[in-house]
Amino acid sequence: MGLDGVLRRHAGKLVGILNGLDTEVFDPGKDPYLPAPYTREDPSGKARAKEAFRERTGLRPPVLAYVGRLDYQKGLDLVLKALPRLLEMGFRLYVQGVGDEGLQEAFLRAEEENPEGIRFLPAYDEAMARLAYAGAEAVLVPSRFEPCGLVQMIASRYGTPPVARAVGGLKDTVEDGRTGVLFETYHPEGLLYGVLRLFRLGVEEMGLRAMEKDFSWEGPARAYREVYREALG
Repeated sequence: MGLDGVLRRHAGKLVGILNGLDTEVFDPGKDPYLPAPYTREDPSGKARAKEAFRERTGLRPPVLAYVGRLDYQKGLDLVLKALPRLLEMGFRLYVQGVGDEGLQEAFLRAEEENPEGIRFLPAYDEAMARLAYAGAEAVLVPSRFEPCGLVQMIASRYGTPPVARAVGGLKDTVEDGRTGVLFETYHPEGLLYGVLRLFRLGVEEMGLRAMEKDFSWEGPARAYREVYREALG
């Protein structure tokens, strides 16, 4: 937005601190929205979440999910352009969110044209969001830019690996090839490549590794404290 030069000139004054999650709220081990609890040590309850998600959406796996604002910043134009190929390859898509009217109309139209392959929920529904985080095979986070992002953190906590664009906080929180997959090019082919690579590397194993990540506020809180200490000098 025209600030690139200014920010680069003042880079020595800038500090990046990631967001954190309330790990009491986002905890598959005791989430009241899930049909059964599960943990990394005992992930058996995740199968119940997948089954419940399939029953609620009518989509058979593998299901890719997007949960969040309907905004072009979030890379949803890539999802729409890649959709025909994804459906051809046997993937299904669940999209939940409100926002841009043009995007909302596009996903409603896509669902009408592909009732067995797409489910679109134009609403804020916390129960369905949690079920998607737990029950989908992967989440899509193909943002144009993303200062930090929470979706990839929440999905990781629920053992569902993200396919994310290698920008901003997404690049800082997704370990490419270990806890999810990153792709560079802002192009439908980049997203398609990311999805295929994720499934080739092993979705379930990657999901379990993602659950190891610490996205609590503990680390960010320490970082903020250090910034204040330096500022007080």
